[in-house]
Amino acid sequence: MRYRERHEHETEHRAFTALSVALVAVGIALRVWQYAGRSALWTDEATLANNVVARSAGRLMLEPLAHNQAAPVGFLLIEKLAVTIGGANELALRAWPLCCALLALVLFWRVARRVLAPSVVPLALAPFALAPALIFHAAEAKQYSSDMAIALALLAVALALAARAPTARGAVTAAVLGAFAPWLSQPAVLVIAGLSLALLVVEWRRESGGPRPRVTRVVCAWVLSAAAVVAVSEDHLAPASHRFLTLFWSEGFWPMSLHGAAILTWPFLRVGSELEGQLSLPRSMALAGAALVAIGAWGAWRRDRAAAAMLAAPLFVTLGASAARLYPFSERLVLFLVPSLLLLMARGVTTLAAALRLRELSLACATAATLLFIALGAHALREAPPVYRRENIAPALDYLRLHAQPSDARYVYYGAVPAFEFYAARDRLDSADVVLGGCHRSDARAYLAELDALRGRPRVWLLFAHELPRLRERALMLGYLDAIGSARDSVIAEAGDVDGKPSRVYLYRYDLSDSARLAVATARDFSIAAQPPMESRLRCQNEIP
Repeated sequence: MRYRERHEHETEHRAFTALSVALVAVGIALRVWQYAGRSALWTDEATLANNVVARSAGRLMLEPLAHNQAAPVGFLLIEKLAVTIGGANELALRAWPLCCALLALVLFWRVARRVLAPSVVPLALAPFALAPALIFHAAEAKQYSSDMAIALALLAVALALAARAPTARGAVTAAVLGAFAPWLSQPAVLVIAGLSLALLVVEWRRESGGPRPRVTRVVCAWVLSAAAVVAVSEDHLAPASHRFLTLFWSEGFWPMSLHGAAILTWPFLRVGSELEGQLSLPRSMALAGAALVAIGAWGAWRRDRAAAAMLAAPLFVTLGASAARLYPFSERLVLFLVPSLLLLMARGVTTLAAALRLRELSLACATAATLLFIALGAHALREAPPVYRRENIAPALDYLRLHAQPSDARYVYYGAVPAFEFYAARDRLDSADVVLGGCHRSDARAYLAELDALRGRPRVWLLFAHELPRLRERALMLGYLDAIGSARDSVIAEAGDVDGKPSRVYLYRYDLSDSARLAVATARDFSIAAQPPMESRLRCQNEIP
């Protein structure tokens, strides 16, 4: 009987391991496919890429980035090395994020095996491998996938330090890794703060009578490096950019002005909102996931306090930073917390199963993992190929290059300016007759004034991307152009994006040479409908005092 039970257990273990391997393999394939299939840089990527390409390594280290960009110095230097070796192109700029995404997938599997039962590992691994947002960021020329990989590396090291006494070599390796981490990832400061606190608590609770010297020295190295990063980070962000980013991410700050239950439920609702966005879950399922995170933290604390502290501490520190308005708990900026949230959710499932005395936990988890695999896999494969794009400007630029004449004038809407500037030289789009539009969200008539500079021209191209539909800026500008000119050509390029919202790039050609039509209106007297109310966080940088 014991032999049969042992044999069944081994068979079950091999089955779950095989399922985990399959999930990791599919996750790797989807990320590589995403990298190979992505086309042009979208606005956020292009804005950072312009900084990397135009500046020397020294300037990237010492000067604030232009255009409201913020990125860790180490990440910028790696990107600079990539474009120096591979050229200023998409594949070079996205190579390091891809490597980090693949590393994160493997590290997550390793950490999951450390803190979860084999039957539960696929339950955590399925959404991590297949979530569209994680696949998207795997091939994005931004630092978010590296933030996640570094957070997972620190978590793996902290768990190892808590589990066994480190060797001298192991302690040095852990210290060096943690010391470099905040220079490669800004939220690594929060992760280090949480993990260091958790490690010290675990060490002080040891029966041996206090912290082990090697672990203490590792923690000191981590904290000193993180403190140094914090000390120099203010000089790496222009004051105007700091004001703009603080306002832009204001919804991610825990509002201490709330009263009663509202101030206590805000973290729960925020975690649910992030699970909804990052994992593409329905709202109800995301809130259930947030509840599982809390249940999982409590259950883990009862059985493995070291693991519970390591998983939960960075979350609590990030919420504290949000309350202090130091770091917003919002969207891609908290992508680094997704692994811990998924692991706690999986622990929550086991805790509930134990509380409900479900004996067939393995079967339940296998079924749940299979359903997640099918649901998220179908979502990931909804496009052919399964490549998530945002603002693919390439078709519009290709059309412009083929059909534009040397004497043509061009107007570039401010949202499209970063991508246009990145590709202008490469695609032979440079011209003295280019008007790069400015951001005037509080003064819509200023857009029309920019268009007035093109009056009298028989061929005017207009490029739009990265617009906010609610502001109706493109509609206003096209209405004005229809009044004073004639539309001759148009191209609309559409690409899906990870959160299901349409993302389009528009290219138009107008004739603005008819004097009779030009006499109809000017920017000063053209009738403008009342603009919808605009959130203060959406104001342009130049409109923020």
